Amino acid sequence: MTTLLPNGGFEDAAGGGPSGWTYSGPVARRGETWPEGGAHGGVRSIRFAARMDRQAWTSERVPVQGGSAYRLEWWALLAGSTPWHWTTHTGFVGVRVTFFDAAGDRCGISERRIRSIGTDGWVRCWLGVSAPPEASSCTVSLVCEADIETDGTVAFDDVALVPAGMIRTPAGWGRVRGVVRAGEDQAPGFARVLITAADGRHYAPEGSYQFLDGSFHAMGAPFELALPAGRAAVFVTRGFEYSIWRDTVDIRAGHTTEVAPRLAHRWPLSAEGWQSGDAHIHLFFHRHSLHPQMVPADVFQIARAEGLGWLSFKGEEKEAREFIARSAPLRVPGFAGEIGIEAVSDFHGHVYTLNARTIPADGFPMKLVPWPMNLDLGAALDSAGGALVYAHPSGDLATDGLLAGIADPARLLLAREWPVDLALGQNPAFDILTPDGPNATAEKLPVYYRMLNAGFRSAEAASTDAYVDQGRMHPGAARTYVYAPSGAWAEIADAHRRGATFATNGPLMWLSVNGKQPGDEARVARNRSLEVKFRAVSGRGLTRAEVIVNGRVAYAAQPGADGEIRESFMLPVSESCWVALRAFGPKGDGLADELIPEEWKAEGIGQFAHTSPVYVAVDGRTMRPDPEAARYFAEWVAAYRNAVLNRADLFENENGAWGEDVRARILDRLEQAEEVYRGRALEGRLDTPHRAR
Repeated sequence: MTTLLPNGGFEDAAGGGPSGWTYSGPVARRGETWPEGGAHGGVRSIRFAARMDRQAWTSERVPVQGGSAYRLEWWALLAGSTPWHWTTHTGFVGVRVTFFDAAGDRCGISERRIRSIGTDGWVRCWLGVSAPPEASSCTVSLVCEADIETDGTVAFDDVALVPAGMIRTPAGWGRVRGVVRAGEDQAPGFARVLITAADGRHYAPEGSYQFLDGSFHAMGAPFELALPAGRAAVFVTRGFEYSIWRDTVDIRAGHTTEVAPRLAHRWPLSAEGWQSGDAHIHLFFHRHSLHPQMVPADVFQIARAEGLGWLSFKGEEKEAREFIARSAPLRVPGFAGEIGIEAVSDFHGHVYTLNARTIPADGFPMKLVPWPMNLDLGAALDSAGGALVYAHPSGDLATDGLLAGIADPARLLLAREWPVDLALGQNPAFDILTPDGPNATAEKLPVYYRMLNAGFRSAEAASTDAYVDQGRMHPGAARTYVYAPSGAWAEIADAHRRGATFATNGPLMWLSVNGKQPGDEARVARNRSLEVKFRAVSGRGLTRAEVIVNGRVAYAAQPGADGEIRESFMLPVSESCWVALRAFGPKGDGLADELIPEEWKAEGIGQFAHTSPVYVAVDGRTMRPDPEAARYFAEWVAAYRNAVLNRADLFENENGAWGEDVRARILDRLEQAEEVYRGRALEGRLDTPHRAR
């Protein structure tokens, strides 16, 4: 394929630089930006090193057709280590296409800023651009504008501008073309597609984001790609509610083979008010970027193709603040998107926000700082209709070592503050299913059950913590279903606060206790029975479902002949309690079984789902706390105190912002929380949660 750009490999020289390209920036550094060696192809590339200045290489003008679409392609290499250098302190690092009309006046610009800090070698990038109707020519610029001396390099090579839709088809290859149709109206839809060619390799259309598992996403339009001749397998999926489509096709050299995937919406939970989403998704805070040109808008499109109804993207602080200032969430039919923030309070515990529409007076607790606490952020969000969730709560600590880890002042990222927030009147949710250790879910379940048994109500959540640019895990591989009939962000946040949720990496579930669903309170007279109804389904099969009462299995069921589990029974109760449902299933194609504990995998388990509880009030009374559970969290808070007392560096900084008065305020809050748990441990006495001072 012939590129419209001259000398896109930068090999041909003219006047001490690549022919066809013009440099702007400090003249003394011109030679540094066109080095020999280390290129993707040939021996030359464009490379901007750690400099605090503005530099660019711009191509000569090339003719374009007004109103036509093009694809700018390039190879990129990034080598940095400090995220905020690229995300916050660079003016613009990336590619820019400038269009000109017949008179030579500028008539449009398309650009893509690169915020990635590191790739594993050279990676292929692309950007779709459309020429304005009046355009007759354009230039391509490779730009690095830095406001600080950045800590790495960004390099470009083998740049090409080609008409959109053109497909490289080697000799002896054919093509496959298809459009996914999904749902009730079978309109062109969004879905994940995996194509395995006759050579055993996975292929994706040019100008699409391919993940490490080989898949790409169809985005409501036909897809077309070149494949080697022979038999090819096509696998199409869209989350957990839709049917799976598979087929094999013959690819003939020089021919185009049509495929017509059809996905039925087998279990449309959204019609019943349940919306699935992922609230913990990132780009670029770490290295290993496979797609450094990604932006949040791309992530939202991928989320739709994964069958999600909502996604809360977690940007860096500047990005989140800009979104909050605009206060304009994305809303299209069947999908809602927002940009929030993960408050990375390394000592107190990481939390992520939902429906954050105001900036708290104390800001967001970020990195290794003692103040504000997550409690303050939660209070600010709660008053404005937002919610908090504790992310990766236990890291790689086993349950039997959790309290020791809480007490160790050197251990970071643990959800130290979660029981304190609950004792002091907040109700943050808890990530039960997320990648935070090889056996994390199995180890967190007893901790979560203890909290419920201590008489507190904390919703379950699931999230991926995926860096989508790395292509390792798909958004929604672990997802939270919320009861939010309108799909509005206020409803999504409220569901997290009150527990109208279930967490899953595959199974779908329904639970009813005397007609009440998760997050609700069911009232019953003493010594009467509850009517419990439940259902579980999965397109990849099920192993069993279990009804959990106060942390113990009260009823278990296996799938019937149709593969579903559908049961009802009467549950006698004499005291207030909580009731939840969980389900297990085998590993299935297209699912992320790395979320499953290793000990469960050994039993053939690859899927897991769990509801938040229905809270049962006998004679209108709240559940009596279990003294053992309350003592456990009193010990947790005491361990937390030990970490505060033995981490002096938290309260020493050059500005004196966090002195002994801050430590005293934190210790006071811990004392209040411990008092609550000690009180609940005394014969199961139920105290009203304190309000933090």
